[in-house]
Amino acid sequence: MKKYGLFMVLNCCALLSFAQEQPADAAGKKLVPKDVHIIIDVMSDNWLNSPDSIKNKVLKSRGVNVYAMYDIPVGSSGFSFAAGAGINSYNVSNNAAVSYISDSMNKVTTAFGPLSGSYKNNKLSVSYLDIPIELRYKTPADRSGGCFKFALEGKAGYLFNSHTKYVTTASRTKTYDIINLTQYRYGVGLRIGYEWFALTGFYSLSPLFEKDKGPGVIPFSVGISINPY
Repeated sequence: MKKYGLFMVLNCCALLSFAQEQPADAAGKKLVPKDVHIIIDVMSDNWLNSPDSIKNKVLKSRGVNVYAMYDIPVGSSGFSFAAGAGINSYNVSNNAAVSYISDSMNKVTTAFGPLSGSYKNNKLSVSYLDIPIELRYKTPADRSGGCFKFALEGKAGYLFNSHTKYVTTASRTKTYDIINLTQYRYGVGLRIGYEWFALTGFYSLSPLFEKDKGPGVIPFSVGISINPY
């Protein structure tokens, strides 16, 4: 699983590198086509339907998305379609201890229980290879040459890495490959902004864990999106 995840990360990095390594003009300035966009999202990750005993720490739950998107304008209407690929790192800091319960039929269920004792941080992290598709609209340029941008997004992803990290003053423990996570996720998103910067959000239409095999939590994220190209 880890080798597969590394392959996906390197593959995505190659895609991002290709989008940036474009021919230069006589002055040496890179000529990046306007239909290729690099998008970086800095997110606050959370979930819904958490058990009452589980509390999330929003300020410590930071995620990152990095995408390369190809934009296809619809004439001169201001609308466009975009598709691409990228990596999502989703992290929720909380007080949940992950455990596994086996029944008489050897069915293994993942469970959350509140941690006891003193600790500095406890985090559940999952990473996806994502394929986003967007419907976009941008307003005509204003006097300063800038414009407002809006995007509705559908996104599907493949889980390639998962782990928990438990940190105390004396130790740091990582446990990989959490059982019963949903392998394929999908959801919807929204981005509203001006020029390089935007507010963005994502809501998963699929649960974090497989149905009846783990906590029924639903991931969502809000944050800031940066589009430097």
